Amino acid sequence: MTFNYFESIADKYCRYLSFKKPLVIRFDRVNITKNRGIDMLDVSEGGFAYAIIKTAITLSKKYHAFTFVESDEISLVISDSSSIKRKFSSNKVQKVSSILSQEVFEIFNKLYRGDTVYFDAKAFNIPFEKIESYFIYRQKSALCVCSTYIAKRHLSYDKYCDLKLEQIIHNLDTYCKDIPHDYEYVKQGIIYYDGYYIDREDFFADNYVMLVD
Repeated sequence: MTFNYFESIADKYCRYLSFKKPLVIRFDRVNITKNRGIDMLDVSEGGFAYAIIKTAITLSKKYHAFTFVESDEISLVISDSSSIKRKFSSNKVQKVSSILSQEVFEIFNKLYRGDTVYFDAKAFNIPFEKIESYFIYRQKSALCVCSTYIAKRHLSYDKYCDLKLEQIIHNLDTYCKDIPHDYEYVKQGIIYYDGYYIDREDFFADNYVMLVD
């Protein structure tokens, strides 16, 4: 085959995944938290949280993998990436990310009764021993994002702006007693494996990641 100038340029900007390490694909819904016409925490059938949680369950079951769902994001964490290798026959970050984001788009929008929602996707490897740490990191993000999201909609500016997270949560507990902000999806996110709910205390206490290796 003759030299292809443009393909050589495209290859310069490609990044590659390893199929020998756990693979994380993180899906983030585009322009959601700032859209006041959307209730990101609606868990009723067809609601936003309902659709994202059901999407996470579907992905977890399809890829026999972990999913962590929180706020407006899903992390698909695949400890055995052989299914991805078979499906894509490529370890290019762009290819894996773009095709999987389309899959999430299709699943989510069939479940969601609102306007069409688009997804960004990032794919990367992490060491096997860091899967637990990744969930802890996402758990902290869930609390921060959801608490700030609720505060901006239900608290006056002075009760959340430039305040520490602990103070924002205190103000939510004090002034927004009727606003549901204490369930698992909001406070710490939800973990699934192979389509099944995983209790986080059992996960961290029993090192569940090792059990499914």
